[in-house]
Order: sequence, then C-alpha cells, then structure tokens
Amino acid sequence: MAEYNAHRLRLGVPDGPDDFLQDKTLWLETNADVLGGVDFDKGCYVGQEITARMRYRGKVRRRLIPIKATQPIPAHTPIHLGERQVGDTRSTIETTDGALGLANLRVEDLEKGPLRAGDVELSPWVPDWLAPAITPDESAAHGT
Repeated sequence: MAEYNAHRLRLGVPDGPDDFLQDKTLWLETNADVLGGVDFDKGCYVGQEITARMRYRGKVRRRLIPIKATQPIPAHTPIHLGERQVGDTRSTIETTDGALGLANLRVEDLEKGPLRAGDVELSPWVPDWLAPAITPDESAAHGT
C-alpha cells in the first residue's frame, strides 16, 4: 500500500477519505473534472447544480495540488502563506527522498511565496495533466 500511495502522490492523484473530506471538499476541487470523473452531459446527480455552476463560471478556486518537502509533512494540517491560511494538507507519505502529499490549496496562492504546514516548508507543483485546469481562462482574468 505504501508503494501505491507514493506512486499516486508523485503523480498528484487523489484517493479516498484522506483526500476527499466529507462536507469540506467540492467534487471539482478533487480534480475529478480533469481525471474524467464527471460527466457534464449526464442527467441529475447529487451536487449537480454547484458542480455545473463551478464549471461554467470557471470558478474552481481550490484544487488538490501535489506538495513535497524535505521533512515529514503533517497530514490534515492548515497551510499558511505568511499569516494567512490558504489550505490544508491531506494525505502524506515519507519517501527515501523526502515527503510527498496532497494539499487543498487556493489556486491563486500557488506562486505567491513559501507555504508552510506547521514548521514544514512545502513546495507545491502542478503536474502536466492538471496545468490546463488551473490556468485562468481569458474571461476569468478580465472579470467577465
């Protein structure tokens, strides 16, 4: 199981209740739209209205983003940018070359400076498969 978790965290793929916190994570924040886990042509389903509204307005403000650090990353810990909380850690694992994890982060704060979970400095990165989903589109950039 540890090998599986290390592999999926290296890829930035969420899995299970450690990543999908009940009543705290919206479906598109889990990158389900990018991973093929949402069918926008299907009929009714639980959460359809908010999911469709987020998609069509282009307003997915948070995403599960892979993180790494040189020391163990505490799971389920608030992440701060300076004094402001910008997210929280989800599943984490120690590897031979450091620590990996996923974090629910505000997309707009990804490149604003060092992120910290407790005393641990985090380095977020955006996998190629996720990059198009977090790049603001032209209409969102102009407030239309």
